[in-house]
Amino acid sequence: MEGAWAPPLSLEPPAGVRLEHLQRSIGTVVHGLDLRRAIAPQTARFLRALWLERKVIFFEGQDITIEQHIALGRCFGRLDSFLGNEASQAHKAGHPELLVLKRGGDDRERESFFHHDVPFTNPPVNGAAAIVRQGPEVGGDTLFVDMAAAYDDMSDWLKRAVVGLKAEHRISELAGYYNRNWVGERLARMVEKYPPMVHPLVHTHPETGRKVLYVSLAYAAKVLDVPKNESFALIKLLSDQAMVPEHQCRWRWKKNSIAIWDNRSTQHYACFDYLGEPRELHRVTILGDLPWPQEDEA
Repeated sequence: MEGAWAPPLSLEPPAGVRLEHLQRSIGTVVHGLDLRRAIAPQTARFLRALWLERKVIFFEGQDITIEQHIALGRCFGRLDSFLGNEASQAHKAGHPELLVLKRGGDDRERESFFHHDVPFTNPPVNGAAAIVRQGPEVGGDTLFVDMAAAYDDMSDWLKRAVVGLKAEHRISELAGYYNRNWVGERLARMVEKYPPMVHPLVHTHPETGRKVLYVSLAYAAKVLDVPKNESFALIKLLSDQAMVPEHQCRWRWKKNSIAIWDNRSTQHYACFDYLGEPRELHRVTILGDLPWPQEDEA
């Protein structure tokens, strides 16, 4: 139909692949690929380009093995070995890259807040590839937010106000308010590995060149060189940009569905609304190689 919306992606999908876009700027379901089969190099290049363009890509009904999950993650970059995962069955079985997140309705460890993953490193992690192995019949969705669109939608005066400003990100912020199981020796080990890290409030994506808003109440302890009351107000104001529905897509997990997100350009929120039902998610974390510049060019 003349004048109908089309996504900006100019890539041609591989034969047999169909794309279903969930929102104008973020979120695409990839149909027609069987990830149990070896991923051809040209298909891997297409998926990575689609990931950069659409910020998060999804697959349904992919009953892949741990080895296939790890191979899929490696299409997008080097993989991390998560600190504190040493006692897991996956780590003991020779898969230190695999992080297993088991949640129940009464769990004290949760991710029900908008956030980037691991912002207390430079570079922060590039992204993650996650698969749900068990989930509730209803609930447990994840919201993903296009933080480049969130920045673009800010008023000119707010963009001018944040030029050159930086925030300090601390893992203890998360532990103190959200993950109450992170205490004692466990928290001390995490803080030792991830000391406070400073990043510009607005960063330039190292691959796409887009300006991205990079701040959340989950991790940002303070804005540097700003009075305490103004610092909190600014963090709250900027964090609220993630709550705009026009910049979000919502993923309804099913067993063996997969999400792969670009952590540099998105935030996400894992809904904790499944009461006493179990939810098990397996995830590999994609590392970055390009340090972010410490000077904002907004």
